[in-house]
Amino acid sequence: LAMHIKRHPDLSGTGLVMLTSASQRSAADACITAGCAALLMKPVVRPAQLLEALRSAWQGGRSAQSDGAAPDNDCTAKLPMLPAPSGELGTVRVLVAEDNAVNRLLVKRMFEKLGCRIDLAGNGREAVDMASRLRYDIIFMDCFMPELDGYGASRALRQLEQGERRVPIIALTANAMADDRAKCIAAGMDDYLSKPVGLEDIRKTLQRWVYDLRTPRPSGHSSAA
Repeated sequence: LAMHIKRHPDLSGTGLVMLTSASQRSAADACITAGCAALLMKPVVRPAQLLEALRSAWQGGRSAQSDGAAPDNDCTAKLPMLPAPSGELGTVRVLVAEDNAVNRLLVKRMFEKLGCRIDLAGNGREAVDMASRLRYDIIFMDCFMPELDGYGASRALRQLEQGERRVPIIALTANAMADDRAKCIAAGMDDYLSKPVGLEDIRKTLQRWVYDLRTPRPSGHSSAA
């Protein structure tokens, strides 16, 4: 499509930005050959990257219009190919439900350090509302929150799924007793982390469940069981 656009006499000055997934990194050369101004890895979570891509596409389009032709491959190859989000887990979209403002800030910084795209909910009701409208790869749920606790929120989310894609729910709990773990599983959670949660704990949990997203486990299975 990009090559057809660049060859069209009325469209050759259009700036093009290619969006590609992490599994298609080899497409960079093809994007340059096709005349794209920049390559962005999905999901695009850094505003600065999007801005730079738009600038490149705008400048490339204006050059083509002033010259009366699309820029050649050598010219296009000099335009920046923008990197994926920083961190090894930049494609993961996370929802964290936590009522404590200080804990939310700390957790947010840890997920951002790993390159994740993170949204925050202040209670279980907010978490259910957000998860019903947006597609998350994984949800971290504090067990004790106002309005609707993590157990109730997890049960509500499982009811909303109704046999569709099962999103992993990870309990955030200050307790690690057998009864508490069993309560998490009964509520529909898949795993748990004991507070205080560290960066390495989050990294390992994300790596475990990112893999599980590609190879779904049977409903109700949990590594915490």
